[in-house]
Amino acid sequence: MSIPITPKSQLRRLFTEKYQALEMTPHSIKRHQGGLNHLFMYMDDNHLDVYSKDVYEAYVSFVRLNPGYSTHMKKRNVRTVELLNCFLEGKTYRFRHFPERPLCNIPSEMSDAIGKFIKTLEDCRMAHGTINGYRNLLVSFATKQMIFGNQSFCTINREGILDFMSSIQNADPCKQMRLRKFLKYIYNEGVIQNDFSEVFANTRVRRKEKLPSYYTKEEIRRLEQSIDRNCAVGKRDYAIILLASRLGLRSSDIRTMTFSNIDWEKSEIHLVQFKTKKELTLPLLSDVGDAIIDYVRHARPQVSYKEIFISETRPYRPISSVGYSGIVNRHMHNAGIDTKLRHKGMHCLRHSLATTLMNNGTSLHVISDTLGHQSSESTMCYLGINIDCLLEYSLSVPKVDKRFYEQQGGMLYV
Repeated sequence: MSIPITPKSQLRRLFTEKYQALEMTPHSIKRHQGGLNHLFMYMDDNHLDVYSKDVYEAYVSFVRLNPGYSTHMKKRNVRTVELLNCFLEGKTYRFRHFPERPLCNIPSEMSDAIGKFIKTLEDCRMAHGTINGYRNLLVSFATKQMIFGNQSFCTINREGILDFMSSIQNADPCKQMRLRKFLKYIYNEGVIQNDFSEVFANTRVRRKEKLPSYYTKEEIRRLEQSIDRNCAVGKRDYAIILLASRLGLRSSDIRTMTFSNIDWEKSEIHLVQFKTKKELTLPLLSDVGDAIIDYVRHARPQVSYKEIFISETRPYRPISSVGYSGIVNRHMHNAGIDTKLRHKGMHCLRHSLATTLMNNGTSLHVISDTLGHQSSESTMCYLGINIDCLLEYSLSVPKVDKRFYEQQGGMLYV
């Protein structure tokens, strides 16, 4: 490997020029842009101005040994720098390719049912990769049923479902839960007469408990105070960060927020959440309202977009989701906040608000309503980081009678 020494200032321009010539999906472009941002943050933290083979090896080692990164994030960041190396060395990068299995190879009744189900997933704004996983699984399931002589889902039976699930590749609980969701859908739609939920009664998906990354009130205050509000970008970033840190809004809701979502007379924000599609009403705090007004009057480009927050360079357009994460990352670094072992995207500000409310004694129900959770169960994860609350409800360790240690006989005292 002979990676040419390249100034950091040239990497993004080179990366952008090269990947635009490739047939990459918008999802892949967004993913690799996020990976490139992580590389730049690593170089900034270590005061590195040029990229080289030594920097590549040190960064990959840092990523793979970093306990704060998920397995998915580690793989993504490593793939991004490998793609960057190919660009720098002039080599061809072999992309992972997971083609969508065509629906035309199965009977029309089956393909229509699968197509309608996939449309419901798209309406729920599921990720492209997740939808592709559903599609491929259901095409395999339909193909398997054709082997048993079924030309439509209305003739499937319990034995056919169990036979499909018995194979090694389909024994994964996650795949079985996807199949259960599809069968439940076509049952509710009247395509099949039997509810096969009992087939999946013993299927369980075990998920690891995750503690949310959060920052203290002092760190959030340092973050807000570090933003230079004398420039246009600073005015915009300050308003965005206040919406997340003071109101707990998701980046998707800030990204899609329009002027019609703000009721200035009542000082309220009304919106339908992008993720849950649940209506949410929040008070427009004076600091947040003043920040938005300051940005709109003195910094926002004169464009016809309905979205409030616009990119600072031409061509002007609404900020992408990757751009929102970069905003927080950049100002975290400028504020000198230690982000090791903690996430530093937009969502950490939402977690920080919830944690602060929890530590102040706010009830779970109020926090759930503030964050717009569909149920209070989503808010329960913050109990795991409220040490005072855990100590309050902890049980004392019972004392062991002295005779236990002095007893004789029994299998433990041979």
